[in-house]
Amino acid sequence: MRYSDNFERDFAFYMRNLDKFQFCGKVSFLDKRGTPLVVQDSQGRPAKECFYIFDSTGKVVPCREPDMLLQLHRTKAAVNWQIKQWAEGTAAFERMEPMLGFTQLFLEIYKEFELPIWVKVAVMSQVRKLIGAPQFVSTLNRIKTGGNLNARMATL
Repeated sequence: MRYSDNFERDFAFYMRNLDKFQFCGKVSFLDKRGTPLVVQDSQGRPAKECFYIFDSTGKVVPCREPDMLLQLHRTKAAVNWQIKQWAEGTAAFERMEPMLGFTQLFLEIYKEFELPIWVKVAVMSQVRKLIGAPQFVSTLNRIKTGGNLNARMATL
């Protein structure tokens, strides 16, 4: 199966961080209809393919590597939970020390974990929503318009 470059980037990030991002507040992993996200089948597809199919279509397919697939779902959920935590912490700090919180605290975490660029954008978007600060609106607008996104984010 052929995967997009973005999926490959994100999949590699999740694989590198299976042991670092584990807590997500969930006990079970179910789709919107209550179906388990991991269906074990020795004749099923590999975890990477099952993860891709669910991520891109929302469909659950039988998997021959159920433990790995469960770890991938848990890591993705934990990263999303962590984005929320980083945004809430950054927003709280921004209220006390404008712009200092994001640029100093989160960027250290961003570099330490080698986070994909979409994590940085997601945190910034949530911070903007939480505090409604104009500087985040203008920064986010600069990021979203034209040019190389990775180059733009590296300068923030």
